[in-house]
Amino acid sequence: MKAKMLNDEALLKEAGKKIRLPVRKEQFRIFVFGPRMDPSEEVELPTSPPSDHDGLQRHAKYLRFWTAKKLREDRWTVDFGETTSIKHFWSSLGIKNAAAMEVGHARKLCGAIIIFPTSVGAISELGLFAGLPSLAKKTLAIVHSRFKDHKSFFRVGLLNMLKIQHGTYEFEDYLNTQKCLELAVEFAENQWTKLALDEYLIEEAQSLTFGRKGGAFEK
Repeated sequence: MKAKMLNDEALLKEAGKKIRLPVRKEQFRIFVFGPRMDPSEEVELPTSPPSDHDGLQRHAKYLRFWTAKKLREDRWTVDFGETTSIKHFWSSLGIKNAAAMEVGHARKLCGAIIIFPTSVGAISELGLFAGLPSLAKKTLAIVHSRFKDHKSFFRVGLLNMLKIQHGTYEFEDYLNTQKCLELAVEFAENQWTKLALDEYLIEEAQSLTFGRKGGAFEK
């Protein structure tokens, strides 16, 4: 039995040398959106609850910061739209429009998109991605739970459109940082796994290796 186990381990080790996943975690880029922030900024926990617009934005910014931090700790590569090098890269290709830059970056280089839609900019970005099926399907919107039963256009229009285009949204209390982070990490894992296992997406997966961790977009 012991010999058999050793043989099994040897076979698995040999198989491991031959199997190459299309994208390693370090190469899988995740675009994280929310209220505007400097990519190098340290965001502290807000002292006031997310009960009004300003409080909601402060908590969304805090969650954006911690989502990026947690994903990076788990060896994912995280991008912000505010990153200067990303803007310079797309500008060097002749793309000057901010929306076109983000669409291009999300479509060509990112495997997942996570949005905390509370600011005008973040809601606009969600609307932009929800209308594009190729981007909607890899988008997660984490929405504060008090909007769950709203009848606003945002709730019954935009979020429903995201769902129609096979995107994902989750309602969660923005005070529950841990749960919000778990939703973000689970979504990243699922998007990466789907890409890694679907043979029909190998070509797309290979294109995502263009932007590698430690490359041009880290600052």
